[in-house]
Amino acid sequence: MLDSLPTPEQPWNQRWAIMLKPSTKSRIADGSDSHLKGEKLKMIGIVGTPRKGELAYKINPDYWGKGYMSETLTIFLKWFWASEGTI
Repeated sequence: MLDSLPTPEQPWNQRWAIMLKPSTKSRIADGSDSHLKGEKLKMIGIVGTPRKGELAYKINPDYWGKGYMSETLTIFLKWFWASEGTI
């Protein structure tokens, strides 16, 4: 895992977790966002920049075909280009 940490020579070598929020169906009847039935965020994949000029991603096969990676890459690329030069 240490080979995937950013260094001054390879600042682009970074990884981020893809986290899935509990569904709205799991919310308590009062509709409160802060009261979930003990459910926590679940890591379903990773996205990152392992080498200069490359984008890599992995997602658990149980979550394929549900649009999670499309949403992740859209958000990640907007963030990445907005922060260009700082990472």
